[in-house]
Amino acid sequence: MTGTIPDYFDPEFETRCAEIAAKDVAPRAEDPLLVGYFLDNELRWGPDHRSEKTLLQDYLELDEGAPGRVVAESFDGDASAFLSALSERYFEVTTTAIRSVDKNHLVLGIRSVSVVTPPEVPAAAAAWLDVFSVNYYLYVPGTVEILEAAFGPVMSTADWLADYHEATGLPLLISEFSFRALDSG
Repeated sequence: MTGTIPDYFDPEFETRCAEIAAKDVAPRAEDPLLVGYFLDNELRWGPDHRSEKTLLQDYLELDEGAPGRVVAESFDGDASAFLSALSERYFEVTTTAIRSVDKNHLVLGIRSVSVVTPPEVPAAAAAWLDVFSVNYYLYVPGTVEILEAAFGPVMSTADWLADYHEATGLPLLISEFSFRALDSG
C-alpha cells in the first residue's frame, strides 16, 4: 500500500490478501453454517464523497516507480480502461486468496453502492465472484441529479438491479437496504 489509497498492483496487496485469507478464511473452510465472504464494503471506484479524483488520477500521484503508478502511466489518460484493469486486478487477487484456502463457500462481492458503482467494476467482477452484492437505496427525486453533478454519470435508476445482473450474469444479493427521509438532505 502506498499513501492513502491502496495500490492493488503492488505485490504487497497480494501478500496481504493471502495473509488475511490464511488467518480469517481458512479456519472457516469447513463451516457448514457459513454462506460466504464479502470482500469489502462500498469501495471507492472513482469520484464520490471521499474524493473528486478518478482512480487513474490517484494512481498517477503514487510514488515514482510504485507498481500502480507504472500501470497507470500506461493508460495515457483513459480513466475507464484503467478502472477496468484495476477492478480486474482487485477481484482476481482477493478472490484467488479466498479460493486458495476455501473452495466450499461463495465469494459475495464488495457490497457496491447502489447506482454509483461504475459499470467497469461489475464487468470485471463477473469472472471472479459467485454473487454480486449491492446496497439498495431509494432516491428521492433530484438525488440522482445531485450525485451526477458531484461525481459524474451514475447508472439509470429505472432498472439498475437488472443492469447489474446483465453486466455480471450473477445472482444479486441486496446486502443493505435503506430509504431516506424527505428532510435528510
